[in-house]
Amino acid sequence: MDVRKCAWLVWWMTLSRPLLAGAAPGAVLTLEQARQRVQTHNPTLQAARETQRLTELLIDRAYVAIKPTWNAVASYTHNNVGAELAIPDFSSFTTNPIGFSRMNTRVIQKEDTVGLSSSLTVPLLIPRAFPLIQQANQGCELARLNTENLAEWLVQSAELAYYGAINAQKVLDIARQSEEIRGEHLKAARAKFKVGDESRMTVLRAEIDKNRAEQDAKRAENAVRLAQEVLGMLVKESPPFALVAPATLELVAASQEVMIEKARAERRDLRAARLELTLGETQEKDAWFRFLPSLLATGSLRVSDAKGFTDRTLNWNAGVSLVIPLYDGGLRTLALDEARSKIRAAQFRIEEKTLAIRSEIRQLFWRQEMARANLDKAQQSLQLAREQAELARIAFQTGSVSNLDVLDANMLLFVSELNAAQEELNLQTAILRLNRSLTLFQPGGAQPSPGPAGPVAPVSAGDPASAAEAAPAPADSAAGQAGAQPRM
Repeated sequence: MDVRKCAWLVWWMTLSRPLLAGAAPGAVLTLEQARQRVQTHNPTLQAARETQRLTELLIDRAYVAIKPTWNAVASYTHNNVGAELAIPDFSSFTTNPIGFSRMNTRVIQKEDTVGLSSSLTVPLLIPRAFPLIQQANQGCELARLNTENLAEWLVQSAELAYYGAINAQKVLDIARQSEEIRGEHLKAARAKFKVGDESRMTVLRAEIDKNRAEQDAKRAENAVRLAQEVLGMLVKESPPFALVAPATLELVAASQEVMIEKARAERRDLRAARLELTLGETQEKDAWFRFLPSLLATGSLRVSDAKGFTDRTLNWNAGVSLVIPLYDGGLRTLALDEARSKIRAAQFRIEEKTLAIRSEIRQLFWRQEMARANLDKAQQSLQLAREQAELARIAFQTGSVSNLDVLDANMLLFVSELNAAQEELNLQTAILRLNRSLTLFQPGGAQPSPGPAGPVAPVSAGDPASAAEAAPAPADSAAGQAGAQPRM
């Protein structure tokens, strides 16, 4: 392995680790506890659940169209003048002389009048109500799918952050161990300098190497502190807290085709696309139902202290009305065209998502295989690096190798340990993503997650799916300089 590339990898991993890491003494937080806290405490998920509850209320709103309405109005009226009307008493009609012997007085309008009226409307046949109720139920189901997916997305984000935090702690342990190894070499170099076996330059270079190891450890410590905030934001837990290494995930043994078929049946984005197709078909039915008449039963009751012509304080009426929509300016035709367009778009989306799911499963499956192969190679390289570093240490004490050989061996050991830890993380996250991909899709507006070699923790709880891409290490980093120093 080229030492310059190894040094570059060291700092790439070190600088990218703040978005992944999290481990500190304090309250213990297990992976299962992190999952539960996301489900119960994450404000993003809580807001999404409230939005889902609003869509459930739309179902009740849709049912209002087929429910009766009953209104009552109490009134008081002051008129500037009262009005009376004399009406003949027909029982007093005489033929000689011809006429009425008596007249009755009817109060048509009082100066001060109080009254109470009530009206009742009962829908007997409202054709549009049925597709509207169906649309409300379908919209509620669509919101439920999105909320469930967001919940799983947040749980996956917490899982990825948790695994990254465990790996960050490993990086910190590796950095501290490397600091100890380089400190031991510095002691050996100083001892040989005292007896005249090495020059002052050897001691200076060993001191520089030790200082760089201390810088590595400091950066790893800062990465752990930053990771506390990232993970704590997702689970709504104040750092610091200690993490417990979860059990190693098993490789997905199912074949690609089996997983693809399962994903086609369970993936929420494909289920949502199918539901959108059904929703478009319901909207088309609603457009057709707009051509049908509506039948209503109406009734009213009125109580007033002015009897009027009927000579009654209580009056009521009942009836039936048929509303026939004759022409609405073409809105019904436009609604038909709009619904048919939505149906065609939904069919295309179903086809698109079916192809995308197949490609996603295949890519994630290959990433798992690649991560497994890379981990095997990284572990083999680590074993060789450890053996080389031990041989270099012993050979330096006997004077068989130079100081730079030991420095290179220690650097290569450090890089190999980091590489093995990273590849182990890559494999675990690849397995996790492959398992989750059977039901999980990326929520709208979320940034895509990086590949298995990159960081996996989200950068904000408001956008839980987003993850920062790792920035390349600067060319003048300490590890880069150490790997690029000339051999002498």
